[in-house]
Amino acid sequence: DVWEFQRNRYGEPHKRLTFGELRANNPTLRPVVIEGWLREGETGNLISYSKVGKSWMAYLIALSVIIGRPLFGQLAPRMGRVLLIDNELHRETLAYRIREVANSMGLSPPEYESDLEILSLRGRLKSLADVAADLRESVEHGDFSLLIWDAKYRFAMPGVSENDNAAAAMDYNLLDEIGNHTGAANLLIHHASKGNQSDKRITDVGAGAGAQSRAADCHLVLREHEIDGICVLDSVVRSFAPSPPLALQWNFPLWLPADGIDTAKLKGRMTANEQRQVDRDKEGVDAIIKALLDGPATARQLRSKTSMSRDRQERLLAKLESEGHITHSTTIIRGNECDEYQLAEQPEH
Repeated sequence: DVWEFQRNRYGEPHKRLTFGELRANNPTLRPVVIEGWLREGETGNLISYSKVGKSWMAYLIALSVIIGRPLFGQLAPRMGRVLLIDNELHRETLAYRIREVANSMGLSPPEYESDLEILSLRGRLKSLADVAADLRESVEHGDFSLLIWDAKYRFAMPGVSENDNAAAAMDYNLLDEIGNHTGAANLLIHHASKGNQSDKRITDVGAGAGAQSRAADCHLVLREHEIDGICVLDSVVRSFAPSPPLALQWNFPLWLPADGIDTAKLKGRMTANEQRQVDRDKEGVDAIIKALLDGPATARQLRSKTSMSRDRQERLLAKLESEGHITHSTTIIRGNECDEYQLAEQPEH
């Protein structure tokens, strides 16, 4: 029983404690599962765009934990058994992929086969709650060091949106119970939202509800570098000191450290000069919109109100018109034909 285990290991689950009692009962942090990322009972997310190689990285993580080999030469794991719960791939594909990674790591079957268990759910999907119920019956505390869930979106309850914050919070509450019951860390493999991820905060990368990053103890994000074949792995962690981003190279079937890479140069990220130009354009656009709130105006009248150069104003007016924010018509002023600009009518909702 989950709550009985919590009582035995951590004391009464809802008892108030003085800080002195709390400190005396918890003199050290929980044991490390992967140094810098996860401790016993914690939950982490590994997030990136589709088909980048998240699952291949999951196999590398699993095998590294099993043999106690540092990930990427620096993240030391606690040696232990791993359970991979997979709902995306056929069993034949899993067998091929894991064997490929193990062979490339120089491992022989006796070194890992008995310590890696697979629960394959492709074609017979179960929700996270259903799998959790099975684990309570079939797994004892200490059987595994790490549980890997690949992929998160397929463990959802039927009809539940991944954008539902309440449902996401419930899932992470359930993962906490699983972590307490098994003594293992949980690692969920998940996909990024659509669009450019380079300028998002680490905790904002990931499709679905924001609760997924707030509830997790470790949020790992793999994003493309401007150099082809290179990705940058960033992390936000709860119980470790912050660590610098890692540059990694995809060399099938392994992710390997990439030396001499500027990890700030993500694909699609603007340079400082580009960002300054975007900010300056926004200021100019706001000035034009504010001027047009007083009514239609010619280009000359707008320059008088905004103190903007002719070239800059023409560029921003073209931008605003192409985006549907303003329109222009022809008028006659002192016998001269002029373009007159006005705010576009907003459609009624």
